[in-house]
Amino acid sequence: MTTGRWPDGHSAAVSITMDNMGEAAELYRGAWPADKTVGLHDSVTSVLPGMLKTLEETGVLATYFIEGWNTTTYPQAMQAVRHSGHEVAFHGWQHEPWGTLDPGTEKELIDRSLNGFSRLSLQIWGFRPPGGVLTESSPTMLRDAGIRYCSPAGSDAAIRDDLVYLPFAWQGIDAYSYSDNFAGLREQKGDDPAAIAPAAFADRVQQHLDEVIDRGGYTALLFHPFLTIDEDRTSAMREIIERVVNDDRIWCERCFEVSEWVRSNPEHFGTDPGFDLTSWSR
Repeated sequence: MTTGRWPDGHSAAVSITMDNMGEAAELYRGAWPADKTVGLHDSVTSVLPGMLKTLEETGVLATYFIEGWNTTTYPQAMQAVRHSGHEVAFHGWQHEPWGTLDPGTEKELIDRSLNGFSRLSLQIWGFRPPGGVLTESSPTMLRDAGIRYCSPAGSDAAIRDDLVYLPFAWQGIDAYSYSDNFAGLREQKGDDPAAIAPAAFADRVQQHLDEVIDRGGYTALLFHPFLTIDEDRTSAMREIIERVVNDDRIWCERCFEVSEWVRSNPEHFGTDPGFDLTSWSR
């Protein structure tokens, strides 16, 4: 175990995070029906309030990575997230597969998104690439735009060229366990390609947390409002969050606070976040 890395003697650090707001990704993929109203997505109007309540009841402050497109469609929901004490961070414009972007498009989407957040007076410090993979240009572009940390797929916290990396592992994501679109990725990772039930997802995350604690590492756990659609999935999310909160070996904090700790204690962190370049298929 790597010791002495985290505040107050904690063995590991974990951030509770959320991804994707509304129909941004569906619009990008052309999967949103042309005759369906935009701006009333159930994941925003019905699911998100319940998730915020769960976070409040468990005493957790989370980081919500939101597409810039939502700044004009769901500004009130975004403000509600921030007013609840959670961090709002950046997740592409409409959930474009980030690792495939050319430099010109990448810069345009960063600028457009950050301008949208700025109009809502939302200070953005963090970025998570949709699909989990950065481009070669991403670190420089993100730093130039004032981003202080990013959260790609990877294995541990690191700092390189004044950018902090706070990665997630695919096994710590609800979509990896629930979504049929992740069948190929599950197979690549040596797991059964079939989707699993919420209780099995909770068990998978518990095992992942044990591994992170054993190595004194960091991970970002990730939940999607549009997937938290029934009582069983909501219960699994609560079980996982309560484990994180009640395990005194874990320091649970928003991504920004973790990134600033890493930035202030570079001697405890390497420069390699262990990028995972595998990604889901869509």
